[in-house]
Amino acid sequence: MTNPNIKYRSDIDGLRALAVISVVIFHAFPTLVPGGFVGVDIFFVISGFLIGTILLKSIDRGTFSFSDFYARRIRRIFPALTLVLISCWVIGKLVLLPDEMTELSRHIAAGAGFVANFALWYESGYFDTAAELKPLLHLWSLAIEEQFYLLFPIILWAAWKIKFTAIRLIAAIGLVSLILNLYFIGIDPNATFYLLPTRAWELLAGTWLAWACLQPWWVSKVEGQHYRLKEVLSATGLALIFFALFSFKSSDQFPGWRAILPVLGSVLLIAAGPSSIINRRIFSTRVAVAIGLISFPLYLWHWPLLAFARIVQSEVPDVEIRSAAVVASLFLAWITYSFIEKPLRAGILKQPRQTPAFVGLMLVIVLGGFASYKYPAATPLETKNEVARAIEKNTATSLANCAARFPDWSNMTDNPCLIQDGLITSAVIGDSHAAHLFAGLSTYSTAERGLAVFPASCAAPFYDTSTAQKDKAATKVRANAYRLINEAYDYASKDSAVVNVLLAHNPRCSYDDAVDIQNPSEKDFRKALESGMRRSFKMLSDAKKNILVVLDNPNLPFDPSACIARPFRITEKNSGCSFPRSVYDEDSVNSAYNEIVKRVAKDFINVHIIDLSSQLCDSDSCYAAKGGKVLYNDTNHLSMYGSQYVAPFILKSLIHDKNERTTQL
Repeated sequence: MTNPNIKYRSDIDGLRALAVISVVIFHAFPTLVPGGFVGVDIFFVISGFLIGTILLKSIDRGTFSFSDFYARRIRRIFPALTLVLISCWVIGKLVLLPDEMTELSRHIAAGAGFVANFALWYESGYFDTAAELKPLLHLWSLAIEEQFYLLFPIILWAAWKIKFTAIRLIAAIGLVSLILNLYFIGIDPNATFYLLPTRAWELLAGTWLAWACLQPWWVSKVEGQHYRLKEVLSATGLALIFFALFSFKSSDQFPGWRAILPVLGSVLLIAAGPSSIINRRIFSTRVAVAIGLISFPLYLWHWPLLAFARIVQSEVPDVEIRSAAVVASLFLAWITYSFIEKPLRAGILKQPRQTPAFVGLMLVIVLGGFASYKYPAATPLETKNEVARAIEKNTATSLANCAARFPDWSNMTDNPCLIQDGLITSAVIGDSHAAHLFAGLSTYSTAERGLAVFPASCAAPFYDTSTAQKDKAATKVRANAYRLINEAYDYASKDSAVVNVLLAHNPRCSYDDAVDIQNPSEKDFRKALESGMRRSFKMLSDAKKNILVVLDNPNLPFDPSACIARPFRITEKNSGCSFPRSVYDEDSVNSAYNEIVKRVAKDFINVHIIDLSSQLCDSDSCYAAKGGKVLYNDTNHLSMYGSQYVAPFILKSLIHDKNERTTQL
């Protein structure tokens, strides 16, 4: 820091080193430091302390200037961030596929606009497998800091103007934020992780410490004669941080109460001051300070390199590749610090036109990223084949029809229903594995033989059967899933035009926690699932529907991107487009679910079973690609081509009019 309102402390740079090393090791070698993600929380406390010190000192002295404060923030953050964003765009153009480049462009725009946390919150959770394929995932924390830097100075200055005590303001906002964090972690953990209102308390913990350190009683009592207190503070703080680093894991709910430990530990370490033994002999060493000085560019560089390596390899890279990425990020961080950050701090580039230039450049990146996302040159609409364009148009119309007829589906689940124009003769009920059948089946639909798909998130396709409630992260969209399934059953059974009802489902979503709504005391999930199945088959049989139960497609033991030809891979790979049939046959969840379906179906003459594995596997292998085209979007959802591939097989079992139904039934 070159700000005159703050005294440089080498031990804080050393603490930065601990934070960034924890994050880098967690991302590269997660088993070594399973809780390394708390390094971000350490950064938050440090940022809150330093920014709090600057603001409180300058406001108290009457020297605070918004333009000076924000100009310093811009000079500190924009140059290195600009370099990384541009570099990611260039690398992306060289190694990414069109759809991947479109997503990267969106993240570049969000990162440059400091709203990456909102973009990533909307997409998925931080610890999801898909997160490993997002080169700019780590910018969520930078977005939170920048949003704090934007709002807090205004709030603090306004409080000072109306003579409201700073510590009361800091305590009030921090307490509310902490309460929101503790409350919402069990309701919406993704929002709690990504958004400022539930993270602000971590920065404000540092700001509170900054206020305390500026008080006379702190200087005389803590920084003065109580040297033993300093050692207790630093030792306790380090112990709390190390406990979090090695006892937390990515599957834990976080932040929640767990974040209190690294935050408190960081506060205690900073509070101990630079003269405590730990701070002086560990965090003030030349190596620790050197890493701390490059911590910001190191944080910016390490994750894109690891993510791009993961993408081009289509699997977790070997230890050697990940180690090389870490070394490369250290080198790039040093280059960035030495030739960009250091000159700026030394004042070499501090010209009046510098700050507007950085703002203008960042605005260009925002607009450029948004334009690349909105109008992807690599995949213009006119290059898509006729079938793909027809499916896109059909999907848009079907979504609108669903929203008009069944508004609950759009409001209560993340898988909206799709209803084609014309007469609906076939309805598909289930979860996202019902939704992925739409692309293929809709291709063969006509005005007289239309299709409706009702896919509630991770819901078993059976009446009064609740599933997937153990997944706390998804509870928001799954709590009412069974009610939506019931609504679909009411529609399909009562509408005389509907002849076929297809039930499609990913058994992993329901097999171990199915609950029979009509008999909630039944604790055996297998019996609950079977009861719901029998109830549903009877309901549809009484309505004289042709019932087709779709046994799920095999899950891939690898990422389907392994089947895609890329410009290059770091190491040679064997073809990853098939796997032994025995892997699917030995899948205990699928086997157990399929056994229940087959046993129950024997009791209903109008229930037919469609086994997708017969089309995606032969006696020896199961396939992720056919005819040079990938059948899967991820490890379990079919791609548009995969949906089209299995559609003719499903269509063979459909009945197309009432007369045919009457004859068969």
